[in-house]
Amino acid sequence: MLIPGAGVLAAVWGGGALAWLLLTWWTARRPAWPFGVSAATVLVVALVLRALPVGLLPVSLSDDVWRYAHDGRTLASGDNPYGASPAEVRAAAVAAGDTARVTDLQHVNNAELVTIYQPTSQWVFAVTATATGWVAPQADAATHARALRGVFAGVDLLIVLLLLVELRRREASAWWATLYAWSPAVFLETAWAGHQDGLGVLAVVTTLTLAGRAAGSARAAAAAGVALALAAAVKPVALPLALPLAWGLRRQPGRIVWAAGACVLTLVALYLPFVFMEGGLSGMFETGRSFVTHWRFNGSVHPLLEEMAKRVGLDRGWGQEAKRIADGVCLLVLMGTLVVATLRQKDVWQVGLIYMAVMVGLSSTVHPWYLLWAMGLLPVARAGAVRWGPVTTGVWGAALALPWGYVAWLEVAAGRGYTLPLWVQVGCWVTVAAAVGVGAALRRKRKAQSAERK
Repeated sequence: MLIPGAGVLAAVWGGGALAWLLLTWWTARRPAWPFGVSAATVLVVALVLRALPVGLLPVSLSDDVWRYAHDGRTLASGDNPYGASPAEVRAAAVAAGDTARVTDLQHVNNAELVTIYQPTSQWVFAVTATATGWVAPQADAATHARALRGVFAGVDLLIVLLLLVELRRREASAWWATLYAWSPAVFLETAWAGHQDGLGVLAVVTTLTLAGRAAGSARAAAAAGVALALAAAVKPVALPLALPLAWGLRRQPGRIVWAAGACVLTLVALYLPFVFMEGGLSGMFETGRSFVTHWRFNGSVHPLLEEMAKRVGLDRGWGQEAKRIADGVCLLVLMGTLVVATLRQKDVWQVGLIYMAVMVGLSSTVHPWYLLWAMGLLPVARAGAVRWGPVTTGVWGAALALPWGYVAWLEVAAGRGYTLPLWVQVGCWVTVAAAVGVGAALRRKRKAQSAERK
């Protein structure tokens, strides 16, 4: 892994800022080309932007992909990735004198913990590992990591294609797809850092695409349920999107049954094989509890709530009580936001964007790649809006600001661990808040102009 130093990070931030500004200008300009020509241009440029990092650059910005490679090879060999931690596997390899295996595991992070990645991801990791093994039987971890990055880049292109299909259906400009397809906040996270979140984004985008057809087709409703299950089995945070999907079908309860049944059956099919493997799912749940209890990184509202709980005496020294209180408050706000958005918004893409954006804003841990879940919905949601608003501008501003969190690598180099200086954290969220403010101002201006015309 290429550890990103100050020079690498400066290039990422500088290039990202320039690209962000150019994209902001480009989507405002939106050349009036035929849809097919625009869509082809979007796809070709997106392909190049992803192919170059995969083909030319070593893994950087994150070490998560090494865990994916390990998990995939483990499942491909018939073993349970939730059964033993990489540290345990490495100890066994050392005892057996398997130096190649020891080397392959040297970059896996949190090696003392069993994997947290869910079954949809695990099956993709395993299929990729199997295919890589066929092509290169002696492939090392670096080769498997590059193969995974290639898969994630391909998944990203499928997302772009689906966005273009939906934009075409809505008779909207294909150029809105560039908000995802050409954003450095997206392609650097998938094709260079090698993050797997695009798998979930693809499933969510598929779900929402099918939701627009579910009212007229039981098959589309069932397929939407399958896609939602696949998304939830990447990250369970996607599952509450079942609420706006069900609300949109409230006049056709039969369609809800089709979608819910397909979703439940798919979840069972994804998780059940691991239940019967040695070790089951207990290790995954234990790692999940550890992350929920201890993980904190670049939060915005959450650390303030946690500090308030401590100040008013709600944390009585019971370990992580203040964090649990903040978690509970944020969860209630998130679910309340989803309910209100579902009742007020007619477009499920708008609801999904609001939910995903607020989820990022309320999380105790906010890594740059978490934003991909909102970025995937931004093009269609923005195309369906009259103008930019606080949510769309907030997500777009976050695409510029959240990658500043990678300054944590400089803290690692200085021996202080993967932490974020307070000034960076404040600067990041002030920028996002400013973007939200700009969107709110644009909305007020639009309403005032509308009132004057009346």
